[in-house]
Amino acid sequence: MKNPAKTFRNLSLSAIGLSVGLASFSLADASAAEQPNIILIFVDDQGYTDLGILGIDPDVRTPHLDQLARDGILFRHGYVTAPQCTPSRAGLITGRHQNNFNMEANRTGPLPHSEYTIAERLKDVGYTTGLVGKWHLATNREFGDPQRRFNSWDHLPNSFGFDEYWNGEMSWYFASHDLQGNPLEGAPVVIDDNRFRVDVQTEAALGFLERRANDEQPFFLYLAWFAPHAPMQGPPEYMARLPHVTDRDRRMGLASILAMDDGVGLIREKLEEMGVADNTLIFYISDNGAPLKRGSHIGSSNIPMVGEKGMLSDGGIRVPFIMTWPGVLPGGQVVDDLVWSLDATATSLAAAGAPLDDKIEGLNLLPFYSAEPEPFPSRRLHWRWGSQAAVREDNWKLLMLGDQVRYLFDMTQDGQELAQFNQLEAFPEIAHRLQRQLVEQSEQWQPSGLPNAIGIAAALHFREHIDPDLDIAGLLGMSPDDRRIAGPPASRRAAPLEAEETEEDAGDVVLSDWQGWVVRNGQLTHEGRFIRMAPMGADSGRPFFLTNGGQDSLDLKPPVQVELEMRAHRAGELSIAFRTVDTPRDFQTAAGTRVELPVGVRWQTVTLELSASANIAQIRLLTEAHPNQRLDFRAIRLTDADGREVVLEAAQNFGE
Repeated sequence: MKNPAKTFRNLSLSAIGLSVGLASFSLADASAAEQPNIILIFVDDQGYTDLGILGIDPDVRTPHLDQLARDGILFRHGYVTAPQCTPSRAGLITGRHQNNFNMEANRTGPLPHSEYTIAERLKDVGYTTGLVGKWHLATNREFGDPQRRFNSWDHLPNSFGFDEYWNGEMSWYFASHDLQGNPLEGAPVVIDDNRFRVDVQTEAALGFLERRANDEQPFFLYLAWFAPHAPMQGPPEYMARLPHVTDRDRRMGLASILAMDDGVGLIREKLEEMGVADNTLIFYISDNGAPLKRGSHIGSSNIPMVGEKGMLSDGGIRVPFIMTWPGVLPGGQVVDDLVWSLDATATSLAAAGAPLDDKIEGLNLLPFYSAEPEPFPSRRLHWRWGSQAAVREDNWKLLMLGDQVRYLFDMTQDGQELAQFNQLEAFPEIAHRLQRQLVEQSEQWQPSGLPNAIGIAAALHFREHIDPDLDIAGLLGMSPDDRRIAGPPASRRAAPLEAEETEEDAGDVVLSDWQGWVVRNGQLTHEGRFIRMAPMGADSGRPFFLTNGGQDSLDLKPPVQVELEMRAHRAGELSIAFRTVDTPRDFQTAAGTRVELPVGVRWQTVTLELSASANIAQIRLLTEAHPNQRLDFRAIRLTDADGREVVLEAAQNFGE
């Protein structure tokens, strides 16, 4: 046990502030007699729209997920604790709101060792535990130290209760076993597999299940597919099954979701083969809503919800949410009860008979969906992220931007989080009560309190999605033409996490990738308003380069226009190498793909054209290694002959 000094008790009224405890749950004795296997699926950036069973978009194809929902409970009002990857995952893994331990955003890791994870709790009651896919809780808090890497080795999954793991996103994985099921000596061992990431991660999940075939112990699998998150990929075998989708980006996003859907089907087929399907509790949840802004859109959708990833409107935090336990919970339930990801943790632990301390903040959902269900209680959910805060109580939701902008929405109808439906003036007493409750909750978080300052990124989001008349310049105290914040407004909290930083005071954050692009023989750092690429091992003589990852992940029709907003610290030459879809191993260069680096402090735009005989699949931006060379990028834009764009912008969030 992680901390023997901890005392435990059953989840009760006092533990969660709700009227149901394990003592009143009629299935408690059954779960104690035979612990269920548990599979917790947490996907990346899948928007609310993209479950076929919801009937929102007829283009969506998710037959296995639809069946998973029919066999269990489909939650129409399922939320996560943050509109961004790291905090959302931190909450799920620990079972308590991540703001309790200062993991409010991607840049506030790593996960503290003091947190008692779901894997550790289940392992302590006899479970074999495994992780496949994205972890993203090993990011460093000490950004200014160049010796500290993006991933801390002592904060990988094996340090938080996972017996087996295949931890990675695109092609590099920290693994305990290979895909043939063999344990790897000296694990974690780095394995490079360039095949389509969803298929690789599905294969790893099936391998974990295969190793459990003859186990007497129950198992817990945390499956975190890195999809449909950028970079977009469109494997031909999945794209061919979606001929009815005419928009290419949408088709690629739905192809990734279709691949995960296939994975769900294979996993359930494997459970049937093992004879454990009826006694396996499965959750399927997305970590946040889909991103929609230019340069980040991944082909997923949040319709009819308002907003996107990075917002506390429902488009950012209301997600696909399914729970299934065929042998215990009746299927065919579609409910509007207010649930969130912390409930998946609490429910899993309750089903396993794991002891629960008072840090667990979720609600055990099992009593409400059994054959003899109890009434679902009234409840309240709270959020704070950057300069945004929100609280939802039953059908009312208060949404705040800093301390100047407030909206009160009636959530009985979807898609109503728009300024014209603001009920603030009609129901001021409700808004006041909700705000008071939100303040009280925020005083328990680290750091405490609600945000006063407003970040420009959040303000732009609100104006685009919620309130087109929002006076951003007035709110930020600047002229309408001034889009640069000289400094954050005074606040008892730190400046908003998504606020724009000046180049002079920005700290460097080491990145594993830039919107899916990675550096080889070097490293990437986020320097506030730009991305810096620097060499590592410059004495080796090898060039360092930036490249998109994955097989056929671009598929751009030539000629391709390349536009680089950049600057360099030393003179030298930049070249572009590429491979086409019909030359999967051979990189080539063409006339006009070499240019002198723009040296100096001023930003310059470099343009090139790539000509090829077939669609371009992968690109490398190369320069010679020198210990003092630095390439800074504000943006990279690729435009193919059909006008399709691939855009990387330094203003986006990274590694989400």
